[in-house]
Amino acid sequence: MAPPNPTQVIPDISFASNAQSFQSNRNAMLCHNRAFAAKVARKNQEAIELFRKAIELKEAGRMSQSSLGGSWNELGETYLQDGQLDAALEAFTKALNIRASLTPREIHLFDTSVTRENIARVYEAKNDPANAKKAREEGIPLGEVCCSNYRCNKKEVMDAKKLKRCKHCMSSWYCGTECQLVDWKSRHKRHCKDLAAAQA
Repeated sequence: MAPPNPTQVIPDISFASNAQSFQSNRNAMLCHNRAFAAKVARKNQEAIELFRKAIELKEAGRMSQSSLGGSWNELGETYLQDGQLDAALEAFTKALNIRASLTPREIHLFDTSVTRENIARVYEAKNDPANAKKAREEGIPLGEVCCSNYRCNKKEVMDAKKLKRCKHCMSSWYCGTECQLVDWKSRHKRHCKDLAAAQA
């Protein structure tokens, strides 16, 4: 057998793998950003396809779980926006499972609380006040509570005891009257009467 050639270049497999992973992650972020733009423009089907592709790329590139959880949450919001409630619930559940397992927990509490709130919004749309209430209240002992107004400017977790509950259905809760009014006009008005009747 001939002795090894000292001048022979041995391919760096790890470098090639890392380069491939980097490209996959880059493509995933580009795909996610395009999906988000489509979601904002309410091009729901386009956004759904792009978010699913972004998730596939993130999983292939072993991207951070935090980023993966974000894409699942955005996918769920797009399904909810499109009225696909079962698909939305499935996506939010996957997002919650990821986000609830992230460490250190303190820096991920708000993201997790947002997903819990999104799950509650799905149950409200399904006219299921018991599970909407359960989804929100499960976050209380974990410190994973946020305002029910999707457009709330306070991007932080809140003390559930200080939140203002809707007096009619007792399902949604808000950081103040302004957020309650905004959510009433944009979303909650459609569900409140049925939610209250379901609990009567």
